[in-house]
Amino acid sequence: MAVASRAAFRVRSVQPIPARVYLASGMAAVVLMAAGTTLEYPLYVIISFGIAPWLPLLFIEVLSQYRNFHWLAAFFAITVLQVGHLGEHSIQITQLFMSDGALVHSHGAFGQLDFETVHFFWDTTVWFGTLVLVWRYGRRNGWLWISLVFASAHEVEHMYLYYVNVFEFNFYEYQGGFAGIFGKGGMFPVVSRPYLHFGYNFMVVVPMVIAYLKQLNISLQTMPRKSSVSASRVSEV
Repeated sequence: MAVASRAAFRVRSVQPIPARVYLASGMAAVVLMAAGTTLEYPLYVIISFGIAPWLPLLFIEVLSQYRNFHWLAAFFAITVLQVGHLGEHSIQITQLFMSDGALVHSHGAFGQLDFETVHFFWDTTVWFGTLVLVWRYGRRNGWLWISLVFASAHEVEHMYLYYVNVFEFNFYEYQGGFAGIFGKGGMFPVVSRPYLHFGYNFMVVVPMVIAYLKQLNISLQTMPRKSSVSASRVSEV
């Protein structure tokens, strides 16, 4: 928590976006989501309305971090994407509770993308990205290694699911292949697949967020004085 609070305090010195812009974006997101709900738009549209006002700010933040810290911008982008991914799994878990466990009604906000191919390529990209982050920052950041361990386990799960879905579809569809390796009904059943993959993502994302905040704090501490002065002037404009 100390690392997180120091990082959150210091990030203002390199943040060119005034607080009022964040407030305006948050209010716009709430209004748009409320309008979408009132008009009974599909859930994915409502969630998209909530995300849209934040995208320009995220883009500016990535540029700002790249200008000041280079590789840290990629760390930030991967972390934000993974937090969003965990949010999607959280929505699915909520839907399961609300539908008494009916998976047919529980595909998250963006259920149109709930296919093994999408899962496989997303998680493979995240796994490679985490490997790169460990290569770049792992010597001083043990939290990244924890994230990598669970990202690797998750990747193995999706490699198996992708393989049986593409090459052994009858087994995937009718003989338990859909459950995966550790999903209930799978090779070594532990817990139902949605809860298993929520757990995987939780254990990838939480250490990654902590690792990012720790690395941000390290980068701010080692930031050259000239760059720090220049960035603070930007934030004052």
